[in-house]
Amino acid sequence: MSLKLMKFEAPWCAPCRAMKPVVEEVLSDFDSIELVEVNIDEDSDSAVNHGVRSIPTLILLKDGKKIGSLIGSRSVEELREFLTNNS
Repeated sequence: MSLKLMKFEAPWCAPCRAMKPVVEEVLSDFDSIELVEVNIDEDSDSAVNHGVRSIPTLILLKDGKKIGSLIGSRSVEELREFLTNNS
């Protein structure tokens, strides 16, 4: 089983920057989840392919298939609960 958390972001996005320490803190408890950061300014095709319309967006993939997503800035508790319930 392969789990990836895709984080769609942009350097100019303040909520995206605010999510960085949240994601780092929570993922330290989930060794099996690989983080993939996607700068939508550099890789807009990836954002379009995943249906991303707002940033920050987090998409959890299991064996390449989307199993859940979060849109907007979230707390450590919200992200931890999302990953616990979906991994």
